Amino acid sequence: MFWCASSMLTPYLGLYYKSSGISGAGIGILSSLYAVFFIMGGLIASMMVDRGIKYRFILYLSVASGFVGAISILIGSKYLFFIPIGLFFVAFCLSAPSPIVDDMLISELHGENHRYSHFRMFGPAGFALGAVIASNVISAFDISLIPFLFVAGILVLMIIYRLLPSSSSLKKAKAEGIGYGSLISILKNRGFVLILAALVVWGICEQGMFQYLNLLIDERWNDMGIAGAVSAAAMAGEFIAYAVVAWLMKAGVRSMKLFATGFFLTLIQFLGIKASEHPYQLIPLLFIGGAGFPFLWSTATDIVSIIIPRELTAISRELCSVMISGVGAILGSLIYGFIYSISGLEYAYSISFIYPIVGIALSISINVTLRHYR
Repeated sequence: MFWCASSMLTPYLGLYYKSSGISGAGIGILSSLYAVFFIMGGLIASMMVDRGIKYRFILYLSVASGFVGAISILIGSKYLFFIPIGLFFVAFCLSAPSPIVDDMLISELHGENHRYSHFRMFGPAGFALGAVIASNVISAFDISLIPFLFVAGILVLMIIYRLLPSSSSLKKAKAEGIGYGSLISILKNRGFVLILAALVVWGICEQGMFQYLNLLIDERWNDMGIAGAVSAAAMAGEFIAYAVVAWLMKAGVRSMKLFATGFFLTLIQFLGIKASEHPYQLIPLLFIGGAGFPFLWSTATDIVSIIIPRELTAISRELCSVMISGVGAILGSLIYGFIYSISGLEYAYSISFIYPIVGIALSISINVTLRHYR
């Protein structure tokens, strides 16, 4: 349901900005600002945990922030100043829970990291559900309703948070004295730096897969009814890929060898989007592209568990998340936004294949650098 609430709002913010009269460059700036706030939200939540604040209180606080954010974004359709304010609160709402819940899950697996994908695969199902609901509401009514959909989603989230267990493995790790000074020792690992760089590239790709793709659909075909099906296809690919990755890792295939697969699939997707003549052609393409994320995220999670000491893995996973949803999203938003303003979205997507090629090169470097790990 966390991803369901997110997909009712974030993939359609570009359209919401456009309906408010904001230019392509402005859309890029606001999207990158959201990514900055997303990083801040994760860091604020981490500091709160570090100071002994119970994680359930943080989760409830994130729900309250979501309400404030949705209201501010709604007001922002007339008074643009409120949009950045709303983005800050929405970003905290969506960034705070992920590292907490993720670390709880990893700790409960007791080293059986291939099982991580079995749980993570339900996230895409929620994202697909939210995207389908939102696209149909937008198509039947108006884009201005997305803040209300988001509120409905986080209301359900609040109920789910209540059902979570009361203990937190993340809290135990912090109690052992893990601080941000540990970042230096983590970054000294050359293999880890390459992983972070690859995840930044993936964050750029995701802007083309979700945020700006809806704008392209609107401009190229004026058919927002298909947007939900396209997003659902991406999540279906992700859902199935999580199961495939789990099976491959259990069978003994090294994570380092699987990492590049995600970028190969994304390369096929972007080449296909460039050549698509009908919106329904995007459905199989996004299925392929969506399947790419588990090959990066599940394998990166496993690699971190192999090359980073256990007491530093929670911070390392948070860094990985920040590279995608923070640094990569900022760069992707600015790149797509400014190309959109200068040359148009069609040109932006005609050169999108460059990003996964860079990711493939980094993936090969990761495999070579970490070849001595089993």
